[in-house]
Amino acid sequence: MVQLAQSFPAQRYFALRFLAENGGLQTSKDAVLAEARHDLLAVVLARQAKTGEARRTMPRAPLAIAITLHLDEWETDTVTSDLSAGGCALRLYNAPPSQFRFTLRLGDDVRVRGWARVVASGYRDDLHLACISFVGLTGSDRQKVEDLVLEACAC
Repeated sequence: MVQLAQSFPAQRYFALRFLAENGGLQTSKDAVLAEARHDLLAVVLARQAKTGEARRTMPRAPLAIAITLHLDEWETDTVTSDLSAGGCALRLYNAPPSQFRFTLRLGDDVRVRGWARVVASGYRDDLHLACISFVGLTGSDRQKVEDLVLEACAC
């Protein structure tokens, strides 16, 4: 296998993940991937801390990802204005309730479903702004969202 430089954590992680998904890593792939993922997370969080986002514990990226809010009386489709494995920011025509179910569409056949809680909200340019926190995502769903964010941050 090609030696991947420690100074390029994004390339190392995505190359190792590709190899693991395609049968190219045979021994201790979980440990190797976990180490590479940890290195990449550390770099992304350090870079975001330098830009004034030191309070964040999960990387975030300005991604417009389709999301459906399943509310008691209605459903609405919108897109995120930023995304992390812990939550996202939304712009909506109507104010959402304090808690609701959601479906996040990460690709043609990849869905993440769960509960969300509004942690901050406001109003600007005739739209409601809501910062939501994802509640009770499974580990695999959280990793799907985080991988998408890491790919965006690594570019």
